Amino acid sequence: MKKEICIITGCTSGLGYEILRGFLKKKSYKIYGISNNIIKIKKTLKNLKDENFNLNYFSLKRVNISNQTEVKNFIKNVIKAEKKIDILISNAGVYGPIGKFEEINSLKWKKAFDINFFGSINMFKEVIPIMKKKNYGKIIQISGGGATKSLPMFTSYASAKVAIVRFAETISDELKKYNININSVAPGALNTIFLDQALKAGPKKTGKDFYKKMLLIKKKGGDDMSRTVDLCLQLSNKKSKINGKLISSLWDKWSNFVNSEKLNRTDVYTLRRIIGGDRKLKKFDV
Repeated sequence: MKKEICIITGCTSGLGYEILRGFLKKKSYKIYGISNNIIKIKKTLKNLKDENFNLNYFSLKRVNISNQTEVKNFIKNVIKAEKKIDILISNAGVYGPIGKFEEINSLKWKKAFDINFFGSINMFKEVIPIMKKKNYGKIIQISGGGATKSLPMFTSYASAKVAIVRFAETISDELKKYNININSVAPGALNTIFLDQALKAGPKKTGKDFYKKMLLIKKKGGDDMSRTVDLCLQLSNKKSKINGKLISSLWDKWSNFVNSEKLNRTDVYTLRRIIGGDRKLKKFDV
């Protein structure tokens, strides 16, 4: 069986690693993984071998996604070998500086934004023309805290996540006629290195309420990552028709709609402004 070509960014830890494992188990994909951490790359390859995964159809490269030249060269090499790209799972990201906006380093703020927003943009930009030529593609953007609500003390991360989700929805409209489905996935509160970073920052930088919430998540083990893995697999399937949505892997009954185009004609699961009438305050609306 001819394998589909899938790229997964940030696949050497946390959710990205679990997504990678989920796709490797299916054996119907040839996977190109990306990470910017050599140590994690070596550890990931060892762990996968220890778990007896067949790595004949897997390649893992060091690429800084915020560097457009590195991304361009990486994609060029994939195309030279495969002639196509079917799936992109844009997962790579960082928390960036944590704390009051006026007190954090502006350069660190921008660097984190570059990774979380422009890193994804760089991947989209190189992959989309290839998918357009084949008139087919699936792109999944992993969302995060701040995309749908305020996330104080994490301004760079939150700003980048809401920006990339809005971009994903916008570009999905732009590419409708090319049979390219683009969706964002909200994975919930996960017990990953992001959680450890927030706890390490302490309640003074994260805010007391958020810190308490993170402690509780750590204690309970975080939300189930397998739900997000399963959703990514469903959205990558050729049968999936859903497009331009931000889907919660935990709170949405996505198994009821991912293979249907019904919701595509509505604004359900999209970023929208709340008006007075939505909150029994219609007197404030014109």
